[in-house]
Order: sequence, then structure tokens, then C-alpha cells
Amino acid sequence: MLLNGEWEFALGDGAESAQTSSGQESLEWRPVTLPGRFVEWNEQDATDIRFVWVRREFEVSAAQADRSIPSPDLLGGEHFFIDVPMADFKPWTHKECNLYSADVRLLCGEDVLDQVSVRFGMREIRVVDGDYRLSGQTLWLRGSNLVHEWDWSDVITGKEHAYLVEEAREMNVNVFRTHTQPPPKLWADICDEHGTMILAEFPVLYNYRNHRYTPEEWEEFHRNALADTAAWMARLWNHPAVVMWVLSNESRDDNAWEAGPFRDFVVGLDPTRPTMRTGTTGTKTNYDVHTCGNTNHWTHEGRMHTAVDGWFRQAGDCTVTNSEYMNIFARPKCQWTGNEDEEADRLAYAQLGMEHTEVMRRARLDAILPYMYAGWTRTRRGDPGRPAAHARVSRVHSRSGLLRAAAGRLELRLRAEGGFPRQEGRPLGASRAGRRLLADRADDRVGRPARPQPAVRACGPPARRNG
Repeated sequence: MLLNGEWEFALGDGAESAQTSSGQESLEWRPVTLPGRFVEWNEQDATDIRFVWVRREFEVSAAQADRSIPSPDLLGGEHFFIDVPMADFKPWTHKECNLYSADVRLLCGEDVLDQVSVRFGMREIRVVDGDYRLSGQTLWLRGSNLVHEWDWSDVITGKEHAYLVEEAREMNVNVFRTHTQPPPKLWADICDEHGTMILAEFPVLYNYRNHRYTPEEWEEFHRNALADTAAWMARLWNHPAVVMWVLSNESRDDNAWEAGPFRDFVVGLDPTRPTMRTGTTGTKTNYDVHTCGNTNHWTHEGRMHTAVDGWFRQAGDCTVTNSEYMNIFARPKCQWTGNEDEEADRLAYAQLGMEHTEVMRRARLDAILPYMYAGWTRTRRGDPGRPAAHARVSRVHSRSGLLRAAAGRLELRLRAEGGFPRQEGRPLGASRAGRRLLADRADDRVGRPARPQPAVRACGPPARRNG
């Protein structure tokens, strides 16, 4: 079913219940043709628009209505797997980006029935003793959030390398969570080549809202979520920079399905990557929190450390991550300074962010991801800087389904593409440090001391769970 064509949209705040007839009547609907823009991008709308509802009438056939849950086996039909030994390979890490290509052809006699070239990296990421390990080395994820910047008109287009590599290195960022949408191929390619890791989040979005679905609607939602997830995974699973699948954002009403059947479905398709759910939720290997209001209400200055202890008690032997904090919400400018001085208020915001970041770093959180990266960058603000050139990358087809059907001869050729150099950033000046993510470079080293056990897990962890 094509989504292109005539639609209607309405701006709102998400609480209008537009899934009901009465809720739709309360909104002002305007036409839009897709592909196309709902509104022209500008800073004011990007700040003010909170929620967009869309609607369209479809004619659905009986066959379309009778869809089944997708099989965990994406290849389908008759197929086979080939183990190809790779002696003396060099592993991909965020510091040494060793990449290889596999060229595969399906032949019948001298006729080429199908062919595909896939670029990949050799690496292992798993959870060991409550921490992430990348090819056997402890991995501290220090970064931020991307929020669909690839769709922000021409704000980032053509400057992806500067955005994902140059400025990220200046802030000591080694990872991005792609908030509520996995990244496009170009962005994943750049991250593969330069060691910027990705936590790819599926578009299963709640923002703590209760959709009030009926049992039949939940069943349909689950079916569609699995189909969409399988398609995203097939696009991205050959990218070594994608080190984790993020199942959902801020869900509180569907925990049993997400932590059970949904997580098992993803792991069944790809057992090589850990999973997480963001927003004070968890999976069998991760416990994540969102302290979005840390700069305007509950975590007043000096109180963050009291919350961190509770996270570790809740997590047990799972990894502990904070994938959103430092969000900006409406509040009086005088909250922290006692006056309306805007510059002083910004400094107070930065100081709270630095303090809370340092508390979490000292507690050895496995991932620290303040929200959101675009607000801190020259690239987004349009400030002059170094040229944002990047090498053209070849198209890579990673769909396993290209090896279709037919008896014949299969040829496979592996080639090393060499290691891409990791680009180090220049240190920031002191005047900018307050507005940048402070992620200690020492967190990148292997073999640093273990977490302070008595301070964090005084009650003792529960029995470790498998998965």
C-alpha cells in the first residue's frame, strides 16, 4: 500500500484524541500531498509545533486485512547459509574502523542470475558483568540524541561529516541514539567509516501517553510494529556502527509485550546486538532512565546522586543508561538566578547539566546521552567553521533477499577496504565548555576501575537473568 498521495493534517498537542470522531472534529484539518512538507521548516515552527495528526481514507482488500505476524526468518522460502572463514581479520571498533566487502554472485552456467555487494565490519558487542564490551574491551557510551536531522530540509544536508564526526569529536561524543527513527544509509555509512556508534531506535513511540487501544487495535499495532522493525533491521544490520537496537521510546502501557515477544522477535532476527527500551524501562540486559526535567524541577542542584543509587538497585546486573536529560521545558528565567537575566539562566542550565553529567560519569553509567545534540552545534546554527566536505561513498545493497531462487552456482569474494582513520577533534575553549557535553576521555580507556560497588549496589543485585 503506497503512502504517497493526498492526506490531511492538523497541528495539536497530542491530547486531542484524534483517533476518535469527536476528537477529529475539534481540530482544523489542512490538505497535504505526500511526498511533501506539512509546513515549511523554520526555527519558530520547529520550536512551537508539538504534535501533528494526519489522516487519510484507504480501501483495504480482504487479503491486506488478513496479514499475519511476519516470520522471524526474513529470507523466506528455501534458503541456506554459508560460513566463510576469515583468518586474521581486523575487528571494527570506534577507534579503528576496519571494513570489508563481500561480493556475491548467483550463477547458472555462465549467466549471472543475481549479485550483491555488502560492506560490513567484524566485531562483537555484548553485556558482561553489567557493562558493554566491544570485541572484549569495556565500552563506555558517551554521546547524545539525533532527532531526524536528515529530514530537516537543507539544515544538515551536505554537512553530515562535519555534524557526525568533526563536531562530535570536539565534544568527546562517540555515540548517538537516533530518537524514534533509525538513520538513513548515508549517515550509517559515515558512522561506519569514522567510528561514531549508533543506537538505532525503532519508530515505536509513546512519550508516556496511553493510546487507549482496544484489544483488536493492540493486536494490529503489534503486527505492524514487527513488520516495520524487521524492514529497518534488514536495512541496517550490516553496518558495524549500529551497535544496539532500541525497541521503543517512553512506553508504560505495553511493557509485557515489549520486554517479551517484541524483544524476542528482534533478538531472533539479530542475536549479535544488545537491546534497550528508553525511558525508565528495560530489557533483559538493560535498564534505562529519562531524567528529562533535571534542569527545571525534580533533580535540584546536588540531588542527582541520590537518584543514581536507585537506578543501580533497580537494574541489578543489567547495564544502566540515561538516554535523555537536559531537555528544555517552559519555566521562569528567574528559577535558578532570581532575576530575568537570560545569559545567567543559560549558564545555570549549563552548570546543572555539567554537574549531573559528572555524577553519572563517576557512577559509571554505561551510556550518558543528553538531549539534544542539534542545539549545541555550529552546523545546525549555521555558524562558520571548517569546510564540511566528505568522501563520496559507494552504494551498498544489504538486502539478503537479493539472493533469490534458482539452482545455480554461487560465487563469493571477500575484500578488505582498509581501516578508516578516526578523526580526533580539537579541544574546546573554556568559554564553550559550559554548553558542551562533558564526557571524560578517560571513560574511553580499557581497564578502568570497576563501579564503586558499596555505594551503588549496597542491597546486592538479584540473581542474574539470561538474555
